[in-house]
Amino acid sequence: MISEGQSTAIMIRHTFQRNRVSLIWWSVAVMLYTVINVAVYPAFKDSILLQTQNYPQGLIDAFGLDNLDQLGPYIYSQVFLMLPLVLAFLPVMMYAGAFAGAEERGALDVLLTQPVRRRSLVLATFVTAVVNVAIVLMVTAIATWLTVIAINEELSFGDVMLASWSVLPVTIAVSSIGLLLSTSMRSRGPVLGASIGIIFLLYLIDVVGKLAPDFEKLRYITPFRYFNDVFSYDIPIWYYLLLLGVALVLLVISVRIFERRDIFT
Repeated sequence: MISEGQSTAIMIRHTFQRNRVSLIWWSVAVMLYTVINVAVYPAFKDSILLQTQNYPQGLIDAFGLDNLDQLGPYIYSQVFLMLPLVLAFLPVMMYAGAFAGAEERGALDVLLTQPVRRRSLVLATFVTAVVNVAIVLMVTAIATWLTVIAINEELSFGDVMLASWSVLPVTIAVSSIGLLLSTSMRSRGPVLGASIGIIFLLYLIDVVGKLAPDFEKLRYITPFRYFNDVFSYDIPIWYYLLLLGVALVLLVISVRIFERRDIFT
């Protein structure tokens, strides 16, 4: 009888292999998007398009339009600002396929007849999702830094890495909604629809709170409230700890739900 740790390790390896093609495509897509946006910066840095002094402050805050004539804030507004919203779909799709999708296909009950504990399956999927997001962010950081060098601009490797890794906590936090829904529901489609809808709603609440002061307090309920431009702001470390804490709480709840529910055959 294999131990729980061995079971989890086996499932991590299996889940990673199953999702490696998706990881490659995500890495390539994000890398190309980043390289293109950074490469065109020299053509726009003296343009009136990046002079945002006359823009409403709420608009500047909502879409990261402050100091666009500097490379760091420019990269944040063009790449990192929207990256958590987009990149969250990578783990959400993994979660939807691993639980609700597998049950819908009739594969989940077969998998669980093996010496694999339910919580090992949930933990393995979560760990794989986090690692996949981290790999995409690493590729993005390296591609960004190499492009900065290629266009003869000055931005340190450390600053680029910090900006890239600042995306990880909020991405993991919001995508964990998909894990909770997938371990609770029995069909992949509704999980994807509900997850995407909730994530976009949370993002919209954050944007509206920035644009309309009357709704600013609503921002405290959305994880996006705790993600800001690392090039322009001194981000409190407890922001990141709070986001990681939210992800772990949703993970624990997901494990409890999945261990207690019946699996349809």
